[in-house]
Amino acid sequence: MYYLLKKKIMNLQKEKIKDRIADSAIFTIMVLFFLLISLNLYSQTPYPQFQNPSLEDVVGVGVVPWGYTKCTVGGPSSPDIQPGIWNVFLQPSDGFSYVGMICRANGTWESFTTQLNTPLMGGTQYAFLVDLSSSDKYFGYNDSPPTLRIWAGSSNCDKLYVLWESAPVSNTNYWRTDTATFQTEEKTITHLTFEPGYTTSLPYKGNVLIDNIRPYNGTVVGIEDIRMDEKETKIYDILGREIENWESIPLNTLYIEGGEKKVKYSF
Repeated sequence: MYYLLKKKIMNLQKEKIKDRIADSAIFTIMVLFFLLISLNLYSQTPYPQFQNPSLEDVVGVGVVPWGYTKCTVGGPSSPDIQPGIWNVFLQPSDGFSYVGMICRANGTWESFTTQLNTPLMGGTQYAFLVDLSSSDKYFGYNDSPPTLRIWAGSSNCDKLYVLWESAPVSNTNYWRTDTATFQTEEKTITHLTFEPGYTTSLPYKGNVLIDNIRPYNGTVVGIEDIRMDEKETKIYDILGREIENWESIPLNTLYIEGGEKKVKYSF
């Protein structure tokens, strides 16, 4: 009897030891798990906080979306909110609108600026994704592809130094995604300015379309194409808004189908 009781006590002690080991192992795994998450979050490259990252607003000539201000330091005219302006009908890569701007053969260009929600700290690495394209129309401003150049500043349209410049935006009528990575200098940055950049010493006519600024997720390297389906059969009005029913289009009205302008003459 004593022997059986002693054996039962020993078995209970062993079970308690096993439970403690299991609890300790689970606790250790949880600590490591949350530590890895924390390290991953900490190691992610910070993202500039834009007021209106998808560049959404009402389509118009010589205007920029809310949260942005047009600049005249490069020339007298201003960017446009697309699509549907100056024969540009590429659909947005995100939302309902985007910004288009031109550069000219006389060495002038259009540009716009924004104040960030949170300043960029000096001496810090940042990154974000941005969709870029160019138009084969844009009222004839399509002789050669420019770059997108982004300047750091401390006020509207201020240009202290170039933060980042893209490769030439040679993809016509379809979007590509660029990863913009840069390191700020020691001074805190509050504003960014966007403009086309020439790739040669002689200026030329070109255009850049910009949409869908978003956080860098660590998966896109270089350039990723976002192409429209070559068999696209959707119908849009001249402002780039999709038309669900062809029969709803009034007679003698211009519309876009398959990238071509057409006029409805009859049902």
